[in-house]
Amino acid sequence: MAPTNSGSYFYCYKKHFSIILLGMADAFRRSIWVSIGDFGSSNDAGVFQWSDSGQALNLGQIDLPTPTALPRTDTICPYFIVAVGAFPLKDYLMKPYTRVMNLPIDQKIFNYRLSRARLVIECAFGLLTKKWRIH
Repeated sequence: MAPTNSGSYFYCYKKHFSIILLGMADAFRRSIWVSIGDFGSSNDAGVFQWSDSGQALNLGQIDLPTPTALPRTDTICPYFIVAVGAFPLKDYLMKPYTRVMNLPIDQKIFNYRLSRARLVIECAFGLLTKKWRIH
């Protein structure tokens, strides 16, 4: 059901009314940032870009952890946020290659591994859904 006098702002591409809940979780499925209440007709990348966290990251006002060596290697790797293809590529944000047809094998492997990392946030949302019995 749409909020009163909201017109089509909350009407999403899936042909129903919705309110956007955009969240971020750490590797242990703990919620570390949540934005709730944007119009269902908005896209996630735009919601993130205009959020307090998105703007602070763009301005360099959030200190991400210092890059560290990967386990059992000397390879230094920065910390970053894992996102879907609709998000822009940033120093702090990693997204999959979007040309899914005819990707070289190394890019296919990268996309696969990034999608495995995204399963952490999917699991975090699944746990919230189960706990609060929401869909």
